[in-house]
Amino acid sequence: MRCVVTGGNVKVLGKAVHALSRIGDELYLEATESGLSLRAVNASRSAFASFLFAPLFFQQYERGSPSRGGQPLRCKVLMKSFLGVFRSLPALEKTVGKCLLVLRPPAGRLVVQLHCKHGERRAGGPGGRVGRPAEPLPRAPGVTRTHSLASQECERLQAVFSTQRCAHRLRAPAR
Repeated sequence: MRCVVTGGNVKVLGKAVHALSRIGDELYLEATESGLSLRAVNASRSAFASFLFAPLFFQQYERGSPSRGGQPLRCKVLMKSFLGVFRSLPALEKTVGKCLLVLRPPAGRLVVQLHCKHGERRAGGPGGRVGRPAEPLPRAPGVTRTHSLASQECERLQAVFSTQRCAHRLRAPAR
């Protein structure tokens, strides 16, 4: 699996992870045709939460080759280790331009790369020529932070409940 998240969507992904961290201690990831699913369940299995990010959410989405028996790629990661990547959401929004998620099942690793952005450098600023507009210089290469998290293959995590017994429905637009 390979997913590239850019711009403000990095913060949205971080907010989803923070919300799931309030539910459980493990984060379940599943790459399907309909998108990337992030799920969590509490220790007593009485609370369950799920986020499904459609392929259009990503700049690039490759779910990879299905594992044994045509099953989608699934893994679970400790929530604390994944939260360490998205620890400060305000700083994340200002500094990170792109996030790359790569799942390597044979190696048992989930690699998360944060490509940090730099501000443009300008010529003609302090000490430059007065009255002449500043001209942009080429961007300096950004810093890339790589987090290699241990992951385990797992079975599908799905809540079992009857929709007929649910009296209320909550629906909200994306914006």
